[in-house]
Amino acid sequence: MDFILIIAQDVYLVDLINQNFPGNNIIIEHSRDFSNIEYLFSKCFFSIIIIDTNCIDMNRVRYVAKEVANAKIVLISSDVEDDKIVELFKLDILDFITVPISEVLLVQKIKKIIKINKSLDSIMLVSDECTITINSNEIKLTVREFDLFELLYTNSIKVFSKDQLIDRIWMSNFNMSDKLVEVTIYNLRCKLGVHKHYIKTVRGRGYTFDIKKE
Repeated sequence: MDFILIIAQDVYLVDLINQNFPGNNIIIEHSRDFSNIEYLFSKCFFSIIIIDTNCIDMNRVRYVAKEVANAKIVLISSDVEDDKIVELFKLDILDFITVPISEVLLVQKIKKIIKINKSLDSIMLVSDECTITINSNEIKLTVREFDLFELLYTNSIKVFSKDQLIDRIWMSNFNMSDKLVEVTIYNLRCKLGVHKHYIKTVRGRGYTFDIKKE
């Protein structure tokens, strides 16, 4: 199942995607602006976010780019100033489609992203046994390692700082060294082996779960 978020003033893009992907396990959420973006992000993980620059708000775009580390963002633009383009590239918003929209190009971009998503690993978590199974390969973890993996995996659009991980995993009321987080991350990656890339370091911010295969 792929979730697509469209931020645009009208429903043209919604109709376009529905027409080109009938019965393809795609769920579309449409918002006319960024006013309810936090609520939408709390509902599900969006693999594709399409933003029309008519309702662009750079502060909100920055927020989206930070929160959805594993989503593909497509920006539809008629006239974006050069300095804004540079900033958007820094935010890893690398796909642009110019107006008038090339329907074929947009549909092909979406198909490519969906194809990548279908090739992802199969992951199963068993909390009672603190085990994860990736493509039939069972991996035994400690309680803290499992809790850390589960938190990142189930919140794969978010980046967690070391302090946030300490609060959520260790629930400590006293100061703890962030080295504890680093050691747990290191041990978890060692046990994940060829799948260690799932635990991604976001420089200067913390850690996230990278759903993409290497």
